[in-house]
Amino acid sequence: MYLKKIEVKGFKSFADRIELELDKGITGVVGPNGSGKSNISDAVRWVLGEQSAKSLRGGKMEDVIFAGTDIRKPLGYAEVAITIDNQDSMLPIDYSEVIIARRMYRSGESEYSINKVNCRLKDITELFMDTGVGREGYSIVGQGRIDEILSAKPEDRREIFEEAAGIVKYKTRKQESEKKLDATEQNIVRLDDIINELNSQLEPLMIQSENARKFLDTREKLKVLELNIHVINIEKIKEKLTGVNDLMSGLEAEFKDKTSRISEIDNEYLSVKGIIQKMDESISRMQQEIHNIDNEIERLQGEGNVLNEKTSNIEKNIIRIDEEIKKEACEIDKMKKNFEEIDLSLTQSTEVLKEQMELLEEKNNRFVTLNSSIAEKNDYIENMKSEVIEILNMIADKRSSVNSYITFKSNIEKRKGQAVIESQEKEKDKLRLENDYAKCNEELKTYKKNLEEEKDIIEKIEKGRADTFNEKKKIDERIYDINGKLQSMQARHRVLHEMEEDFEGYNKSVKEIMKLRKNKKYSEGICGVVADLIHVPEKYEVAAEIALGPALQNIVTENEMWAKDCIEYLKENKYGRATFLPLTTIKGRDISSNESLVKIMPGFLGFANELITYEKKYFNIIKSLLGRVIVADNMDNAIGIAKKISYSMKVVTLEGEVINSGGSFTGGSLNQRTGNILSRKRELEELERNIKKLNESLYVANKKKVEIDSTLNELDINAKERTEKKHSLEMMLTTLDNRLTQLKSEIQRAAADIASLNTEIIQLDMENDEVSKKITLESAELREYEARSFNLNTDIQNEQSGIKDFLNDKDELINEITSIKVKAAQCEQEIGVYKDRIEEINNNINEYNREVQNKIAEKENSAKEIENIALLIKENGDKISSYIKKGEELKVILTDETEKRAKNITSLEEFEAKKKKGTEEIASIQSEIHKADLQKSKLDMELESIQNKIWDDYEISYAAAVKYRIEITNISQAVKEINTLKEEIRGLGTVNINAIEEYKKVKERYGFLTEQRKDLEEAKDSLKKVIVEMTDKMRTQFIKNFEIIKENFTVTFKQLFGGGRAELVIVNPENMLESGIDIIAQPPGKKLQNLTLLSGGEKALTAIALLFGILRMKPSPFCILDEIDAALDDVNVARYARFLKEFSEQTQFITVTHRKGSMEAADVLYGVTMEEKGVSRIVSIKLSEKAS
Repeated sequence: MYLKKIEVKGFKSFADRIELELDKGITGVVGPNGSGKSNISDAVRWVLGEQSAKSLRGGKMEDVIFAGTDIRKPLGYAEVAITIDNQDSMLPIDYSEVIIARRMYRSGESEYSINKVNCRLKDITELFMDTGVGREGYSIVGQGRIDEILSAKPEDRREIFEEAAGIVKYKTRKQESEKKLDATEQNIVRLDDIINELNSQLEPLMIQSENARKFLDTREKLKVLELNIHVINIEKIKEKLTGVNDLMSGLEAEFKDKTSRISEIDNEYLSVKGIIQKMDESISRMQQEIHNIDNEIERLQGEGNVLNEKTSNIEKNIIRIDEEIKKEACEIDKMKKNFEEIDLSLTQSTEVLKEQMELLEEKNNRFVTLNSSIAEKNDYIENMKSEVIEILNMIADKRSSVNSYITFKSNIEKRKGQAVIESQEKEKDKLRLENDYAKCNEELKTYKKNLEEEKDIIEKIEKGRADTFNEKKKIDERIYDINGKLQSMQARHRVLHEMEEDFEGYNKSVKEIMKLRKNKKYSEGICGVVADLIHVPEKYEVAAEIALGPALQNIVTENEMWAKDCIEYLKENKYGRATFLPLTTIKGRDISSNESLVKIMPGFLGFANELITYEKKYFNIIKSLLGRVIVADNMDNAIGIAKKISYSMKVVTLEGEVINSGGSFTGGSLNQRTGNILSRKRELEELERNIKKLNESLYVANKKKVEIDSTLNELDINAKERTEKKHSLEMMLTTLDNRLTQLKSEIQRAAADIASLNTEIIQLDMENDEVSKKITLESAELREYEARSFNLNTDIQNEQSGIKDFLNDKDELINEITSIKVKAAQCEQEIGVYKDRIEEINNNINEYNREVQNKIAEKENSAKEIENIALLIKENGDKISSYIKKGEELKVILTDETEKRAKNITSLEEFEAKKKKGTEEIASIQSEIHKADLQKSKLDMELESIQNKIWDDYEISYAAAVKYRIEITNISQAVKEINTLKEEIRGLGTVNINAIEEYKKVKERYGFLTEQRKDLEEAKDSLKKVIVEMTDKMRTQFIKNFEIIKENFTVTFKQLFGGGRAELVIVNPENMLESGIDIIAQPPGKKLQNLTLLSGGEKALTAIALLFGILRMKPSPFCILDEIDAALDDVNVARYARFLKEFSEQTQFITVTHRKGSMEAADVLYGVTMEEKGVSRIVSIKLSEKAS
């Protein structure tokens, strides 16, 4: 596997698309500072998923997009793609060539793709895991990465070793498993809460479910019996309806005959009315036509006046045009004279220009000769200056050398002082570390004591939480009971409210009138149905309902006209019939003095109209309906009252028995009264009051629940805080144990550092003596070069004074040439002005000539227009005469039509008299039909009432009820059985029908969640096992590969430094997978010392040794090295290049460099240039081809 191609567009300084074709071996990237070389390594790091703008040498991620230059606009996105050859299938993907691409827009959106298929960053990271390639791997070593590897904390240095050891994928999987384990444990806790909650619901729901099943069975038996009773009653009513329908058929036939005759009269009436209407339209048209003629005559006369005025204006315009033509002819003569004067001046200026150009040519020839002599002198002086510059360069080199030695000497002395101070500081650090060790030991004992106290507190909190949870369980059960009752009442309230809104229980005709009342036009005239206008106490509901009977559905109107309009509306729409009670016509009957004596009779409760409440305006209506109805407490007393008044009034008992006026008795059992018209409103009000009370109870219970939840929450928070504190203490104990181990190690390391610093001070004294000798030698050579420079500068000054005379002559000649050029330019300018003026005069003459021609044409057009206007005036006069004649003819016709219309009006009045007589005869027949219809309506109402009762109770139609028909031999026995079933239903109390389904669902969910919890426990055990196995595998593989890297690093270090010693040390061997890694380096001839004390070159060479040590153990497919050789001298660059050549057989290298030795090692060189400022470009050369 190797990197085959890099494609970049819009990334940093690469504004245009560039492609780097790469091959195995070593590829070098070179170019001047600031040309954009390092942007190539940044591009590869970025496409592999780098998320830190700082690592890409930017402030924010948008900085990687080309920002534009003075002549180029910024780009909207940056895109990088790398092509990898995967013939060896090193990457776990079924492609021989893999293209990784990343695109980022200025809006912040970022896209990744593998082989042009969009993917996640995670997919790319997992693809390269443990290959050494990646943004955190050792395959890309950028600027500053050397320092970062060596100066980082031991813990931060682990990543590169983990990548090399091949445990990154295991570490990643372990972390994912730990996250899954944590999520699984949280899910188990949540499931336990849900399972406990469901378990508390199961038993109450099971009891409610059994009650609901019993209720449904009983209700089904009740339904069959009640439906059969209703069907029998309906069949009886239908027999009576048949007789009434036959009577109405005869009356309607007679009504139809009379209506037919009235229709004939209506047709004749409409025919005459149509003739009159046509005459009216004809007369109107003629009047309009006469009016139009008058308007047209007036319009034509106005147009004639306008045309006369226009003729006058045109004649005045012709006179003006003649005067303008004369003025323009005078202007043309003046311009021709001006043209002749300017042409003469042009000729004179041309001759002067010719003379000046001849003189200029002569002066230019003399200037060329003089310039040649000055150039020869300057060349001689420049040669001497070049020699001076060479000497000055030598002087600068010597001075730089002397200064370097002086600086080096100063650094040695400075380092010696620092080493002395550091030695003293290390002594202090050692003492401080020993004190810290003692304090840390004391802290450890204190934290152990605190941990035991926290465990006791947590145990008490858990006990309080259990008690509070039991209290919450009880309040939840109460809320559940209240909600059950509330839902039942709300459902009943909703049904009754919908019945009230839809006028359930009323006849169709009454429903339609009440719907019509919602129309604003009818709302003032229709007061409402009787049932809506009265309020009956619950005690008297049965008596009032029986007393009123069908009259409950009578409709009260403001007057008889509104009643008439409503009846017309029912007839037109065929909605049936209804009874109307106009306020202006209904009067109540008074009670006689004999009848009023019943007030003192036993059981007398009152006259029905006095026992109910209503608005004062309905007094007569209620009195006419209930004023002669007495309410008694029972049947016995009712009989006594009826006898007293000789059966002259209706007497009704509280249970609904009736003694009619005349002596007939009505009584028996009453059907279930659910949804009766009078009781419906009262029940609605009671339900609203009960619902309000239940809501208040629910609010109190919920408030209590919130308080308990709050207490539980506080306990949970307290428990969590205490648990976290416990964990914190446990972690602190672990930290203190680690700290003690670390302090012990640091005390030992401080003692070793003190010994190392003392040795370094001795070596620095020796180096200081050698540098002093070199400074003396270099200073002597510097003085020799300065003497030679002084002599050459004297010769240059002598030559420069001799060239001054030539320069003075040259300046005089330049002034003369400049004067001649100025005069010539003035002549050319004058000639140009004269030519422009001549052209302008010619254009003006042509313009004036065109205007004269236009005015002559305008004059001719005006004359023609006068002729045309004269013709129009004549035509208007002819039209006016024609319109006057036509108007007189129309007025004669209009008079004739008006006389005919008067005759037709007389005929129309005769037809109206015939129509009135026929209408009176029809009204008589309608009265007879109305009586029969009232009887039919009463039966219809009874029929509809039963059918509505069937629908209200069971929501089925009469046709569906017939299907439940069974043989009933004894109706009274069936009624008793119905009452028994109702008692059984009442005995069940409030029944939650939904409990059957709820119990089934809760039970299923309880079983499902219990099974889920079992699966989660198994998953938890499995994850713990995987984590342990992964940890063991990581530890084994890391130890094995770390030992190989450690050995390789030691060998490579000695090869690169030509000796010395280096070692990799694990800080805490007991915690191999998290411990930091120290790098110890001792270059040849120096004592073992801290990495920070190494020179820049030594640090770079140490990091390179570590890189090659890793590559020796696990070669990366490709490696990008960005100027890591910058700090090396030529000898070490050569060693570095040899290693590149050696390792290039297994690893492809792309090296960004300035060093000659690194360039010589490369097989291919790419040059990065900035031909255009701010935009990088690529040029390439294959060195193997050039060498051949």
